[in-house]
Amino acid sequence: MKNMCDTCCGDGYIQMSCCGDDMKGCWEDNDLCPSCNEHCGEPDHEECDECDGTGVEMKMPKRRTVHERVLTVYREQLKTFRKLGIGGVTQYNTKVTEDLIDITKKRMRELLFNKFN
Repeated sequence: MKNMCDTCCGDGYIQMSCCGDDMKGCWEDNDLCPSCNEHCGEPDHEECDECDGTGVEMKMPKRRTVHERVLTVYREQLKTFRKLGIGGVTQYNTKVTEDLIDITKKRMRELLFNKFN
């Protein structure tokens, strides 16, 4: 018997908010990103990378791609920015501004939905 993919719950696709939160099944009720509360609208279905869109767990775990690792960095940056707040200073002495947050979200959306390199 084949195991269902944990990442996509067997559907073969995922839907992410602008900040990378799992929003599958939530768009009908609310299009607000849970992290930043911005209206996101309903994104396209993105094929699940963990099961290659089959909905079935792969036999051998897939190694994380560079793309996935970069997305993780952007998610962590946005968490840090929210924690510090506007005007806060990061460990790299960068001041958190609305522009910095907007630019980070924009690039993350590009990586999430367009898979730019």
